Order: sequence, then structure tokens, then C-alpha cells
Amino acid sequence: MPKAEKVFLINKPIETVWDFLSDMVKVGSCLPGCEKVQVLSETESEWTVKVKVGPISKTIQARARATDFQPPQRAAFEAESPELRLEGSMDLRAVSPEQTEVTYRSVVKGKGSLEKLVGQIMAGRLDSDAEEFAANVRRRLEGVESAS
Repeated sequence: MPKAEKVFLINKPIETVWDFLSDMVKVGSCLPGCEKVQVLSETESEWTVKVKVGPISKTIQARARATDFQPPQRAAFEAESPELRLEGSMDLRAVSPEQTEVTYRSVVKGKGSLEKLVGQIMAGRLDSDAEEFAANVRRRLEGVESAS
């Protein structure tokens, strides 16, 4: 099962970071390949994500739901499509009144006949997608390019 973990700092108070990361549409705008997020309820949403590996691309439709929501410290979620299952979390910690540490984790598991192939494809992408997600969140919140 491919896994990724990315820890990054944002020069904003924890409440500001939480407000951003608890908004599914805003999170989607930072997720590599995300084309659309449709919020269905406070805890459920549908995501359209285009995954590209070399010359091949696949659009995945997934339904996501929050599984743990502890403002402003933790949000965990799971998403499922016919091809895969994703579990993830974002843990926030106030480093100072104006700086927040975010720990983003995700685990992907392929399903059915594509299980092995999805695992191989995602193993090569998950870390770089986590890096890009962190950079995008940081850029949106504080206007900088680096995510470390």
C-alpha cells in the first residue's frame, strides 16, 4: 500500500490554517489533478481527480467522507472509487501564535483487478503529490513558493 507523509510549516495562526483546510473546495484547489469538488453535506463530498502517469491519464470519481473532525487540530477522511480507496489525515499543531505545523498523511490501496497496478502507479506519485499539495496550501495561505 503506497503511503505518504509530509510535514510543513505555515506562517499563519492555527485557526486560519484550520479554516482553510476544513473547507473541502479549498483543499481540492490545492490537490494535484483535482478538477472538481462537490460538497454533499458537512461530512461528505464527491471529487473528480485526473491522475496522469506519463502519456496515460485517468479521471477518477471518488466519494469522500470525514471520519474524524477535531477543530482545530485534526481532520481525517476516507475516499472511495471503483479503482481505489484512500485514507488520509491532516494534523495541525500551533508552533507559535503565528506559525502552524501541518502533518499530512495519505494511504492508497487499489481495488479489484487493478489493485496491483494502482499500487505501483500511486507508489511513484504519492510523495510528489504530497509535496505539491503542501506547496499549494502554503502558497494560498501565505503567498510563498516553498513547502519546507
